[in-house]
Amino acid sequence: MRKNTPFLVIVLLLFPAALMYGWRVYAPSDDMYIFLVYVRNFLAGNGLTYNGTVVEGFTSVFWVFLLTLFGAPGIPLPELAAGLSMASALLALLAAYRLAVSMEIQPGWLALMPPFLLALTGDFAFYSVVGLEEVLFTALVTFNLSLLLSKPPETLLRSNYYPALLAVMILTRPEGALICALFFLIALKKETLPLVLQCGIKLSLFLLPILAAKRAYYGYWLPNTWYVKGGAGLANAEQGLVYVLFNGGRYVSVLVVLAALILLMRHRRQSLPKQPLLPAGLIVLVWLTYVIVQGGDNMVGGRFLLPVLPIVYCLLIKTAQQARLGQTAIAATSFVLGLFLLLAYVTSPGIQAQANSWREVFETRKKAGLYLREHYPPDTLVALNQAGIIPYYSQLPTIDMLGLNDAHIAHHGKRDYRLWYAHQAGDGDYVLSRKPDIIIFGGRGLNAQPGEFISDREIWASEQFQNEYLLTEWEGIGPVYVRKDSQ
Repeated sequence: MRKNTPFLVIVLLLFPAALMYGWRVYAPSDDMYIFLVYVRNFLAGNGLTYNGTVVEGFTSVFWVFLLTLFGAPGIPLPELAAGLSMASALLALLAAYRLAVSMEIQPGWLALMPPFLLALTGDFAFYSVVGLEEVLFTALVTFNLSLLLSKPPETLLRSNYYPALLAVMILTRPEGALICALFFLIALKKETLPLVLQCGIKLSLFLLPILAAKRAYYGYWLPNTWYVKGGAGLANAEQGLVYVLFNGGRYVSVLVVLAALILLMRHRRQSLPKQPLLPAGLIVLVWLTYVIVQGGDNMVGGRFLLPVLPIVYCLLIKTAQQARLGQTAIAATSFVLGLFLLLAYVTSPGIQAQANSWREVFETRKKAGLYLREHYPPDTLVALNQAGIIPYYSQLPTIDMLGLNDAHIAHHGKRDYRLWYAHQAGDGDYVLSRKPDIIIFGGRGLNAQPGEFISDREIWASEQFQNEYLLTEWEGIGPVYVRKDSQ
């Protein structure tokens, strides 16, 4: 096979297939618009703020940087975010191929099987077009692991580019610090200890100026979102286990084939080579444990499974080679698995229901944001739970009643761990003390009744709310509550 053939197959076949798949299952993400709120404010000269509020309500410094850099010439931000997701998808597919090569999957065309499986994975396709940073994080994890497995430790750890890449990975998702620690553990030997320490120092030098600048601007070392979601101990582990089991069910076919290959090798009294399977398997195991402990996710599909999927697919193909399956058998198995992965996603009622709910509420939220922008003065204070689309289009000061973009609720609000992950914080008394001009209840559309969230329940039970707010119907949009002296 010619040297550039894998690149052409990925660029001209697998990448377009993944994008077509992604647009087929696409649903607008409210969380993506939270990023856009910050970027739009920055480009307008209002700082990295949440419509005027100085709070770090985004999880990815590097994603904000990319959106700001490419958004400066005036590219519409929603389309730009989708475009960056698509570019990230190409990088992830290429990184999956490179990881396969670094794991010595031969001949070269067999190294195309992991990116082939990735392109047919619904979670990957969905987030390849949705405008969030997870696919870029997947590409960085995969590429950095491929470097670790293919380069001599002495060369890699002494370099300046590797700690820089690790820093970008951490700035793309804070969980990159966990992956980075695993990389150092994999590289750690008696003779490499000084080099690991040297690489860690360089990494710190890349990160510390950015972290210090964030600390000076926002007042905290970690993103505000961590204070809302983190610190729960094992309170959310049950939800995390449900998340992994539900989304992992779509990958049962991969696990069954992997288990069958291992049993076949044991039957033949073959041993699995520790390199590179052991370090790759360790990363997958630790990552899944982390996802369970921290509570999983509340978004469509298995977003938090993405970072380890290229590793899993490479483990599968490498194990098949170690089990001495023929090339034709490996290719045939990969194609069958790809079909199972495709069908498991598009036929999942849970996935379809949640994606449909995102699609259904988008226009309502957009209309609400534009209505606010057109009918209320620029100092109107809005309190809501839907913290992305409405604030982006309204451009009005906003209280995020779930706390992701509110420092008080994140740090001092109440918690109800019976609620779903990332929706557990709130403080109704605090929200009312801010005297919002408009209160929007619920988490999907606009509701006349309070949702299950803490702030909704406490506001509804408050005599102050009952006396000061009036139910108002926005025609074609839905019900909201308007403070009487704001009308």
